[in-house]
Amino acid sequence: MAPRVDRDQLDRWKRSGLRTYNGKWAQTYDSCLFWRFFSQEKWDNLVVERVRTFPTDSPILDVGCATGRLLCALGQAGMTDLSGVDIAQRIITTARNRLGERNISADLRVADAENRLPWPDRSFDVITLTGVLHHFSHPVEAMGEVRRVLRDRGQLIVTEPRFCTPIRQLANMFLRVFPCNGDYSFYSPQRARLLLEETRFRVLVCERATWSI
Repeated sequence: MAPRVDRDQLDRWKRSGLRTYNGKWAQTYDSCLFWRFFSQEKWDNLVVERVRTFPTDSPILDVGCATGRLLCALGQAGMTDLSGVDIAQRIITTARNRLGERNISADLRVADAENRLPWPDRSFDVITLTGVLHHFSHPVEAMGEVRRVLRDRGQLIVTEPRFCTPIRQLANMFLRVFPCNGDYSFYSPQRARLLLEETRFRVLVCERATWSI
């Protein structure tokens, strides 16, 4: 697990994310070099295929929905009960406009998953975190909130960029000193599994879907 850091220090990562997603990437996040490098469409296709096993009216929440890219893909795949949440108001506005242009309905809200997700207990059949886990500076609190709003037989789908050793360790050391775009700590598959198990999730599948995740 990530080394413990004073909460006052952790606020630096959250402020970094808000500056980025209310600023330079509020409208262009999906076209940034990071997402192009890591083949974002393959990530989305993987999630859509997993979700297809659920009825089309299953309630789905995308945590860290950003510009609504995945929600658009889910809506175009026929899913009808969609919700999204992000910490940055301006990027939520972008998501709302993008979904509206495609006539896709979604309940979009601004909230901090590390504090409180604004839905009642056991609201969703599926929750997705696509490239989001490494942004949580309080991952146990965030995953606890995800667990709270997920139904007992629901499914959590997590996709994360995959960095080999020692690139991941070097990146995490850099982020400890220089918060960058809200990134806090990148995960190995083993460390991600430990976090999920610590927060009472049962890991059913853990696989390398492409070279990048």
